[in-house]
Parts: sequence; structure tokens; C-alpha cells
Amino acid sequence: MARWCTYRNDLKADGERAAREVKLLLLGAGESGKSTIVKQMKIIHETGYSDEERKQYRPVVFSNTIQLKADGERAAREVKLLLLGAGESGKSTIVKQMKIIHETGYSDEERKQYRPVVFSNTIQVLFSTLFVSLVFLSYVY
Repeated sequence: MARWCTYRNDLKADGERAAREVKLLLLGAGESGKSTIVKQMKIIHETGYSDEERKQYRPVVFSNTIQLKADGERAAREVKLLLLGAGESGKSTIVKQMKIIHETGYSDEERKQYRPVVFSNTIQVLFSTLFVSLVFLSYVY
């Protein structure tokens, strides 16, 4: 009976300890920050780092700070856009226009390839604008 009580008390103590314990499975690629999280938890929840460890990690922390700043600046300039629409709704046209405006533009070969399309589209827009204007103004020709 005494053995049973000891066993039950041990189970209860183990359960209380397990309830306070956090286990974390960190998954990610090689340089994704798994060990950084472990180091931060050590600083926050344990004794922190010794003077030697602080000296050892100082260059890494400095480098990470610089890298984070650069990544933040790059992310602030980067826009990700999800274009949804039917087959011929203009999604690829938007991508091409963004390339012209924000990147290097078209190569000579691409300009030669798209010249007839741009010319055709320009003529089509001119005729449709002229037609709408004539109808709107009730002009008889």
C-alpha cells in the first residue's frame, strides 16, 4: 500500500512538472533560425550567457542585425501580387508592364517580338475610340 501511494505521488508530481514543461519541435532548413530560438530561450529562461559566450556570439548577433535590416529593407520594396482572372483577362500584360516599368525593360529581341502586337493594339484602340466618339456625338459620315 505504501508503495502504491509513493507511485501515485510520483505520477502526480511528474504530471505537474510535465504541465509546466514546454516541448518545441523546430523544423526548418539549415539557416532558418532554429538554433537562434534555442539561444533566445536560454537567455530568457535560464541563467543567460557567460562572458565568454557573449564574446563568442557578439559578431554573430551584429551580423544578424545587419542582415535583418537589409532583409527588412528588401521586403519593404518587394510586392507580391496574386493575379486572378480568366485566360485572356490581362494577367500576363500586367506582368509585362511591371517588367518594363520596374526592371530593365525589354531586350532588343523582345521589342522586335512585341512590336506588331503593340502596333495592332494601338490601331485597335484608336479605331474603337473614334467609333465611340462618332456614336456619342451622333456624327453621320
